[in-house]
Amino acid sequence: MSGDKLPPGWSAASIAELACDLRNALTIGPFGSNLRVADYRDEGVPLVFVRDIRSETFGGLGTKYVGVRKARELSSHSVSPGDLLITKMGDPPGDTALYPTHRPPAIITADCIKLTANRDLTTESFLLHWLRSPQMREAVLAESKGVAQQKVSLKRFRGIEVQVPPLNEQRRIVDKIDALMARSRRAKEALDAIPPLLERFRQSVLAAAFRGDLTADWRAQNPDVEPADQLLERIRTERRRRWEEDYLAKQRAKGKEPKNDKWKAKYKEPEPVDARDLPALPEGWRWASWNSMTSLITSGSRGWGRYYANDGAVFIRSQDINKDQLLLDTVAHVALRGTSEGTRTRLQRDDVLVTITGANVTRAAHVDADLEEAYVSQHVALARPIIPSLSVFTHLWLITMAGGRGILKRLAYGGGKPGLNLDNLRTLPIPVPPLAEAARLAESATAILARCGVIAATLRDCEHRTESLGAAILAKAFRGELVPQDPTDEPASALLERIRARRDTEAPKKKRGRSSRRP
Repeated sequence: MSGDKLPPGWSAASIAELACDLRNALTIGPFGSNLRVADYRDEGVPLVFVRDIRSETFGGLGTKYVGVRKARELSSHSVSPGDLLITKMGDPPGDTALYPTHRPPAIITADCIKLTANRDLTTESFLLHWLRSPQMREAVLAESKGVAQQKVSLKRFRGIEVQVPPLNEQRRIVDKIDALMARSRRAKEALDAIPPLLERFRQSVLAAAFRGDLTADWRAQNPDVEPADQLLERIRTERRRRWEEDYLAKQRAKGKEPKNDKWKAKYKEPEPVDARDLPALPEGWRWASWNSMTSLITSGSRGWGRYYANDGAVFIRSQDINKDQLLLDTVAHVALRGTSEGTRTRLQRDDVLVTITGANVTRAAHVDADLEEAYVSQHVALARPIIPSLSVFTHLWLITMAGGRGILKRLAYGGGKPGLNLDNLRTLPIPVPPLAEAARLAESATAILARCGVIAATLRDCEHRTESLGAAILAKAFRGELVPQDPTDEPASALLERIRARRDTEAPKKKRGRSSRRP
């Protein structure tokens, strides 16, 4: 607000004037330092680091201590409950926290500033809110120096101007901010409770879909559709035809022509699903393995690093499908030149993708667009359905915790970096309804999930607004717009004049003339 007209009763003062104690933290290191790593102890007087100020943990895991004797040597760097701590470095600097009342006195370390409020002029609570305000953050950034990392010196920090209301108005401002922030926190807590409920609802919808509940009325009205038995037989026939076609193409590419039909014996029929421990299905449905419904289940190989490029074909990584859909906001590219790897792992529309290693294991996506040229990494499995119209249905099964996802999660091996192998995917059981019912099921479930997505997007917008609300409240408060001014309040200028006069009186006078020395 520097240069602007101040609200009635307000006055400008430097941060130094608002503090009765304002100092740097001690330094750590071998050169010119007053604390060495060798001084650390497992117990004693705690040390406060920049990370404690940013996170406001003040005694979380990893806290360091110094012995009582060393703490006495460093007493000028001590911090007590009620002191304000500010970070000198960061992106940006100026994070602020109030040292809590439940913590014992501590020693502040490098890149921290300690500020003890002058209670004749202000309060810790008012200063804490002011130091966190957008106006203050901008002022700190303006006084910061550095390229790789910004840093504000104590000297520059001391001179930053603060607009000070009357003391009574400060208290009204703090009360109003605290009340509004409490409402904001309650709103955020209410918003935070919704996503888990929304996810439970989504999973309930998916579970109901694969129990046949979503299409129960449809089945009753359409009793004469082709049953799953006949659908699976058609898929098996088409699967074999494609294998034979692919085998002949590969042989002819080598200049070979089979002389008889013995090569057909090389085809392996997928293993049937053992359904004894699987849930009962609606009439007309059957269990089948994912392998029996696809012409290909594969994944990318290692060594893709040498193909990375600034542009070219799209390269699908596990992070591109971690929201159960294919999102190419931060797409990677590869440049292949006629390799067999490119032929084997090139995506087609209606392929289904599954993450098979890492934290996102079992995340799945349906390729719902024509990608000119795209390939998958070693962390992503690619499955190509015999009947493309079953892709959405299969994807829904794969994201169902009571269904495919739950099965695959139980199969995932490895603690730190869980993974799935391709056989886990090939043998995955899938409940197969009649084709027309599968389309109806996918349409109904997708519509409900889309509405859930709209709600989730609205929630994210509300969360962003809630996060920015705190800054808006503080900005309004320190423009003098949050509470009304009271003309009966003693103006801040009167307080400042008394404090300045007192400091001038208490300031030590310099001695004049030559100092006497003993002979």
